[in-house]
Amino acid sequence: MNWTISSILSIFICSNLFGRDISVRESYQALFQNQTPVHATIHINNLIRQGAGELTEEEKQNLDKIGLTVFENNIIPLKSTELDQSYDTEHFRFYYTLDQTSNDAVENIEYVLNMGEVFESVRSFHIDSMNFNPPPINPNNAHDLYEIYIEYLSPHYFALTIGHGTGSSCYSYIKMRNNYTASQFQNHTELENVQVTAAHEYFHSIQFGYNCYEEFWFMEASATWSEDELYNDINDFYRYIPTFFNNPDDAINTQGLHMYGTCIFFQYI
Repeated sequence: MNWTISSILSIFICSNLFGRDISVRESYQALFQNQTPVHATIHINNLIRQGAGELTEEEKQNLDKIGLTVFENNIIPLKSTELDQSYDTEHFRFYYTLDQTSNDAVENIEYVLNMGEVFESVRSFHIDSMNFNPPPINPNNAHDLYEIYIEYLSPHYFALTIGHGTGSSCYSYIKMRNNYTASQFQNHTELENVQVTAAHEYFHSIQFGYNCYEEFWFMEASATWSEDELYNDINDFYRYIPTFFNNPDDAINTQGLHMYGTCIFFQYI
C-alpha cells in the first residue's frame, strides 16, 4: 500500500466521530430548493441520522418525493417498488425497469449493461489498485452482491448512497439515476456522468465500511478526489474549485460547495 493510501486510511480511522452537524433545515433546503446539481448523499444521510423533529408536517410529507418516509419522527429510506428486473455482474446486483409507463424506466438494457461495466471498473480501481476494503454487504441479503437501484431521482441529484447501521461500520446501497438528460449534466456525455458518479458514490460505500458516521466534509472531499484519480480526463470537480479558492478564510471542514473543492487537499497529500 503506497504512502498516500496509508495516510488517507489513517485519517479515516483516526478522525473524530462527529464533526459540526449540518442542520436538518439545511439538508432539507439543499434537497428541495437547490437549483444546481447536488450530491444528495450527505443530506439524505443527515436526515436519516437526525430525524424529522425540525420539520413541519408538510415538509415531512414532502419527503416521500425523494424516497424517504417518517415513522415516529425517524426518517426511513424507501426503495422503488417499480423496479421489476435485475441484472448481476460479478460484484453487483442492479435493480431496474424497462416499463416505459414507470417514472423509473431506463431507455434500454444497454444503459444497465454499461453501468455494470463502469461499476466493475470502479470497484477494481478502488479495491484492487488502491487497496481499500470493499464495502460491507447487507447481511439480510440472500446474495453476496452489492445492491444498486436505478431509478428516477430529482433532476438536480447525481446519485445517492444510503448507509444503514448504528455501529462504527455499516453497510449501504446506491441509487443511480435512470438517465443523465437533465440540463445540469450536459457538460459531459452520459457515460462520463455515469463514470464520475459511480466512482464518487462507490467511494461513499467504502467510507461507510470504515466509519458510518464520518464527518461530511471529509466524505465529500475524498469522494470527489476519487473521481479524478480514476477518470482524470473528465474533470467534473472543476465546477467546485472557484468556490474553494474564492473563500480562502473558510476552514477546511466548511460545508456546502466548499467541501467538494477541498478535494485538492487530498490530491496534495
